[in-house]
Amino acid sequence: MRSLILVILVLLAQIESLAQVDKIGVAGPLKYNNTLFKLAFADKSNGNYYVQEYLPAGDSLGSFHNMMSIFLLVDTLSVRQAVKQKIAELDRRKKEDPVCRYELNESPDGKEIMVDFVLAQAKGDTIAIVEFNIYRYKQVVLYKGKKALMIYAYSKRGYDDGVKPFFDELKNDRIKYLNGMITTDLPVIRLVD
Repeated sequence: MRSLILVILVLLAQIESLAQVDKIGVAGPLKYNNTLFKLAFADKSNGNYYVQEYLPAGDSLGSFHNMMSIFLLVDTLSVRQAVKQKIAELDRRKKEDPVCRYELNESPDGKEIMVDFVLAQAKGDTIAIVEFNIYRYKQVVLYKGKKALMIYAYSKRGYDDGVKPFFDELKNDRIKYLNGMITTDLPVIRLVD
C-alpha cells in the first residue's frame, strides 16, 4: 500500500512539473506593479494556442488573488478581431452577471488595445468571487515573419467577505493597474517547442 501511495505522489509531482514547463520562451518571473510572478502553469492546447499563468508567492491557481497570464494565438486573429470577440463574450455575460462591465483603451498608434473588465460569480444571493482583469492585445512577430496575437493579462480576485473591500480598493486603484499595464514592457516570445 505504501508503494502505491509513493507511486501516486511521484506521478502527481511529475504532472505538476510538466504544467510548469515554459513553452513560449517566457519562463519568468514577470514583474507587474512591483510584484514578482513566477510561472505556475503552461499549456499548448492545440497547434496554435498557448497559455502561461504566473502567480506571486503564496497564491495558488485554484484560489489566487493576483495572476499574470500570457495567451498566444499563432496565425489566427488580428487584434481588432480578438477584441471584438471578447466584447461580444462580455456583452453576453452581462445578461446574467450584473457586475460585468468593461472599458476599452486604444494606443495612440492603434497597434494595441486594452480591455479592462470586472466579472462576478454568485453563490445563492451573494457574490462569492469577483475578478478584475486587464487584457492587453498586441500583434507580435515570431520566427521567419510568422505573426501571432499576444494577450498579456492581469487578473485580481476577491472572495466572499473580501468582495466589498475588493470593490473599494478597485475604485481607488483601477487607474494604477491600467497605468501599470500600459508602462509594462511586454516579454519577447520565442516558441520553445
